[in-house]
Amino acid sequence: MDSARFVGKFPEIAHLSKAEQEVLLERAHVETFERLGLGGEIILYIISCPLLGFTIAMLPAFLFTSSPLAWLVCFCSGIILANLAYQRLYQHLLARGLQSLLKHPKTAGVHH
Repeated sequence: MDSARFVGKFPEIAHLSKAEQEVLLERAHVETFERLGLGGEIILYIISCPLLGFTIAMLPAFLFTSSPLAWLVCFCSGIILANLAYQRLYQHLLARGLQSLLKHPKTAGVHH
């Protein structure tokens, strides 16, 4: 996982250095998918977000059958929205793992 993209996104660990945040986020990733068992949710997100993008991309076929520009706009919008939805949902799962880690600071290696 690329933890660097989530550095600075969680106010509860914002006081830590970037390196410490990355380590903690890696641990939150493990906590989320191994200890909390939320791997099924991420699979659901991996499937549903591209379906959302595909649905948005196919709208012009039903609404604007002859407009390539409308198709291109919807296609690009679908890709962007699917990616944003996935990132937001993934961040939410990571936040759950982070909260679990912060409840047990000794196992997380966090010093307040």
